[in-house]
Amino acid sequence: MSTRTRWGLIIGIGAVVVIIGCLMFLTQQIRNAPLPTSDTGQTVVTVAPTIAASNTIPSGVPGRDLAVMTNRAGNWDIATIAADGTVKLLTGDNTTTQEYFPSWSMDGKQLNFVSTRLKPDDLGPSQINADGTNLQNLTVVSAIFSLAQSGRFDWEPAWSPNGKQLLWSSVRDLNLEQYLIDTNKPFTMDNAKRLTNSGARDWFGAWSTDGASIVRSSDGSGSENIYLMDIATGKETLLAARDWDETRPVFSLDGKTVLYTSNQNDVLFKGELDFWVVPTSGIDAAALDKTPFAGGPAYTLDASQVAYMSNESGHWQVYVMNKDGSNKRRITPDDGDYVYPVWRP
Repeated sequence: MSTRTRWGLIIGIGAVVVIIGCLMFLTQQIRNAPLPTSDTGQTVVTVAPTIAASNTIPSGVPGRDLAVMTNRAGNWDIATIAADGTVKLLTGDNTTTQEYFPSWSMDGKQLNFVSTRLKPDDLGPSQINADGTNLQNLTVVSAIFSLAQSGRFDWEPAWSPNGKQLLWSSVRDLNLEQYLIDTNKPFTMDNAKRLTNSGARDWFGAWSTDGASIVRSSDGSGSENIYLMDIATGKETLLAARDWDETRPVFSLDGKTVLYTSNQNDVLFKGELDFWVVPTSGIDAAALDKTPFAGGPAYTLDASQVAYMSNESGHWQVYVMNKDGSNKRRITPDDGDYVYPVWRP
């Protein structure tokens, strides 16, 4: 080996070591970044009790801000529902793309979702401000840089039914992982419990109605599958696994089944939602078709209200009720389907 070759090899190895060191330092800085809190100051509307003269579900307002996905404009879009019931379509500027699965940043100022905007045959990350400004269509790499630049490493806040725990997804480890924290403790990473630890993308976590379990999507097998985790023991059950993506799982209100979106035959690229349900035992998954379903419960921070989706009217609508089941009301208009409600922090 010549001297020049030897020095070239040494310099090359040194450069690799420096790059690895920088990445390790960056990862450590990201992991130690403070957890953000909401300062949105959103208006909370006091909702008077509504009493139905019959079994008809009254229309009402959510009382707090929500995000949903809807096909009211023909394709799937991201929309917000204000505390006073006003529906605002955030991504209705393009009738040829599909936008799915909104989730809030922890500060409540931005929404993440997946979209076909960059490639019609692929779902990539997109972001938009809560007021509908600054829409960004990102690659995976640019998404990480965007999140690092803004300091928004933490997404998808989901409060437990009793309000005592918060589940969320974080990119602090340069891939999506699930974390849990007790809400009565200081909101720092030192008090957070990491639920997943792999190179897989673990996200879309959702609570069972009794707060004992969560479900999530994970692509550890190469395609996204559905997992159930017992909070107390950490034991996991693989509920649904196919060669295609199965994602965005939610529990039914009775806690007996889990509904998820299947992307068999790439139907999401065509704007089709193919819902499947599986018992929490993890056997006999089946297409939902027109079977009645009520679920996807999302709880407010104070555990007083729950939003959920149901097809009981013949198409998908979002409902809100008190945690005890009283004051149930539909909050979405009868102009399309509305699914996957998430409360603004």
